Amino acid sequence: MSGRRGRRNSRAVARVVAPATALLLALSACGDDASEGAALPPEAPAAEPTVPATAGPLSERQLPDPAVLGDGWTERADPGDGHGDGHSDGRGDTAGDGPSTQQRDVDELMDGLAPIGCPDRAVAITLPRPRYALERTYAGPAGQPGVALVLEFADSAGPRTFLDRFERQMRACPAGAADPDGPIVLGYRSVDRAPERVSGLRQETGFEADPNRYLVVAVRDGKRVGLVYLSGVPAAKAAAIGPDLIRAIRAT
Repeated sequence: MSGRRGRRNSRAVARVVAPATALLLALSACGDDASEGAALPPEAPAAEPTVPATAGPLSERQLPDPAVLGDGWTERADPGDGHGDGHSDGRGDTAGDGPSTQQRDVDELMDGLAPIGCPDRAVAITLPRPRYALERTYAGPAGQPGVALVLEFADSAGPRTFLDRFERQMRACPAGAADPDGPIVLGYRSVDRAPERVSGLRQETGFEADPNRYLVVAVRDGKRVGLVYLSGVPAAKAAAIGPDLIRAIRAT
């Protein structure tokens, strides 16, 4: 995630409104002489959009319970379009009315994970594409935003490559001084790697930057990757969250 595009990392799948079939049927009758001059029936209301709460074999069982993230964390409905992103626009001030667990469009997700705002050497490191992606949004004890993702790949090579390249992206994008009124710049601090985990502190700087600093933890197990982005959580928590996140994505 990075910049305006990066903040889409936690945006819900775009809603697709069903066509108004009743209106189409009415229009098809306009050529009938018997109906000439007759008023068309009112357009049927559009169906409520539905975003699946599963993605292929992935369900809420592979996403961490709020208690894994720390005391006071709870699930929170995704604010959806018009409210920023799944971090609640990074300001934790929207309640939202959608489900907390939603399928993610893989293409949109991968676009959001591109580290725009980092040096070119980091942007050039591309992450492998999963087959399925599922997301859950949270609120911390002070209302701060959090999001978890579970990704499933075609084989176990995908998660290994994902973690290796994700770490390389972080290390190629160190935090530094930036103009608070300038373009958004992304940076990472306290990057740490364990055999099945990589973590770091993510911070944007610049005009309209997300003011939150996120602990980012990514883990792998088998064909799956789990990620969390948690505002206001210190880097030291990564070692405790990692094993619980692995247990979550391992669930069947």
